[in-house]
This record gives sequence, C-alpha cells and structure tokens, in this order.
Amino acid sequence: MNPLTYIISNNGLGIAIGIVGDKQLAHRDVTLAENVYGSNHSDHLFASLLYMPSVQQFKKFIILKEYYAIWDKHWSRNKVSGSQNTPNVMQFTRRAIKQGKLVMESSVTYEDFMRRIAVSTQQYGFKDETEQSCEE
Repeated sequence: MNPLTYIISNNGLGIAIGIVGDKQLAHRDVTLAENVYGSNHSDHLFASLLYMPSVQQFKKFIILKEYYAIWDKHWSRNKVSGSQNTPNVMQFTRRAIKQGKLVMESSVTYEDFMRRIAVSTQQYGFKDETEQSCEE
C-alpha cells in the first residue's frame, strides 16, 4: 500500500500535513505538491511538512499522486512488452480515485500538532532560545 503516513493539523487559515516515512518518498510528495499547486513545505518536522489551504485540496493531491503512479505503471509495462496499448484515461481516473480513498482511510490521521508546538516547544524536541542560553 502506501509507505507514507500523513498527519493533518489546522494551521491558521489552512492545514499542515506532516509526512511520516521514507524521506525520499516524502520529498517526492512535496515536490509534486509544489509543482502542481505551488504549496509551501519544510523539512524541520517529520520527514517533511506540507502546507495546503484545505483538506479537500489534499484529497485532490492524493488522487493526482495515485493517478500518476497508475499512468507510470501503464507506460513502463508497455515499454517492457513493446506493445502500444492506448491508455484509458477514464479507467485510470476511476482507479486513482479508488486508491486515493483507500489512502485517505488508512494512511491519514487528524491531530492538532501545530497548536501543541505553538503552546509547548518541548513537545516535539525543540529547545527555546532562552532555555539554551540558560544552560550554557
């Protein structure tokens, strides 16, 4: 299935998505989101942290990601076999929506981690500058 897990949190007027798992796969996700939607991202928390305006846009992103995976699988199979099967875009779209729903059900959790970070920087392993200067 999907080797990455996603943790969604409210973040001001949008959402923050913590991507947990392989750093390389997380980097692919944030690059795709940046190229398609112009989303911001950072890597200071989790494998990557992605910012989007809404959960609905994140769902669209997951479906698009699954669509590209299906499309790549189709063309790599044709390249190996040497056949020229024409892609069925509607079938690809249906499969991508079905896979996207499975990812949203199994790999996505909702947790308000951004608020907890704002309230207590110690929660996720950060040290406040004032605490660092006191220790030195």
